[in-house]
Amino acid sequence: ANTNNVMNKSYTSNKGGKNLVNNTFYSNKNNNSMHEYNDMDVNRIREFISILEEHQMKCEKSKKFVDAEIAKQKVTQLKQVEKEKILSDMKFQQEEEMNTFEIEKNNAFMEFNNEWDRNYSELMDKFVEFEERLKGQQQEDLNSRIVEFDKKFHPLVKPTSEILNLTKILNGLIRQKEYIKAHQIQNEIDKLSDFDSSNYAMDRERRLAKEVEKIRQKHFQEYQVLVAKKELAEAEYAKNRQLEFDKLVQGFKNRHKEIQMHHSYELMQITNPKKYLARNLNRTGSAPRLHSNTSMEKVNNEKMNNN
Repeated sequence: ANTNNVMNKSYTSNKGGKNLVNNTFYSNKNNNSMHEYNDMDVNRIREFISILEEHQMKCEKSKKFVDAEIAKQKVTQLKQVEKEKILSDMKFQQEEEMNTFEIEKNNAFMEFNNEWDRNYSELMDKFVEFEERLKGQQQEDLNSRIVEFDKKFHPLVKPTSEILNLTKILNGLIRQKEYIKAHQIQNEIDKLSDFDSSNYAMDRERRLAKEVEKIRQKHFQEYQVLVAKKELAEAEYAKNRQLEFDKLVQGFKNRHKEIQMHHSYELMQITNPKKYLARNLNRTGSAPRLHSNTSMEKVNNEKMNNN
């Protein structure tokens, strides 16, 4: 039915002369006859163009120039419709391609962050394990060092010369049965012994505290070494993550630029074929074939499938 409509509107006779041509042409303009082709696919429009061009040539050969002019104008209009439909389909495909690219980019960034976050968590878990192990080793070391200290520091206090002299006096008083005086001397000996024991205990505590402090300083230095290793590992992790992230971002920037350039050449192929061919000629040094690319292939493939 559409083919007949095109033929009925285009294959006009010469009867009626110029008035009939004008009426036919301007009637099409006023009624916006091109709108009826908006829902038609590109291949169907091309069929009509081919039919009209063939009709135009026949009219030219048979010297029906009015009909040839009508057919020529109709072909021009249909080619404009074809161009607009190709551009519309191409822009849609380009938007779809860009949306797919953005989804891929977002997924890649999400996967990148998840992977590097997981790596960081595993790294920190290792250092927590190292720290707990170090604390256990240091506590065992402290306990063993205290035991060694106690073995070296005998609990028996050697009597002082004063206590030894008082003990001799005490023994003499006992032999003489001087119990009251002996009691007094014994009290004095006990006081001196308690004083010596107290001094001994205080000296032991001072020495033990000094030994423990020395051990703790050693342990603190060991812990600082572990902290330094952790900080170094975190800095290395951050540097590597940033390097890989920059590579990922740059890769997507390059791809985005390539897609945009690709799309501009696709549009140039339709909107300005001469400029497109000249640009390719300058690049290759020879006459190029028409640009065949992703969006154009998708447009043409979809049109073929629809048929």
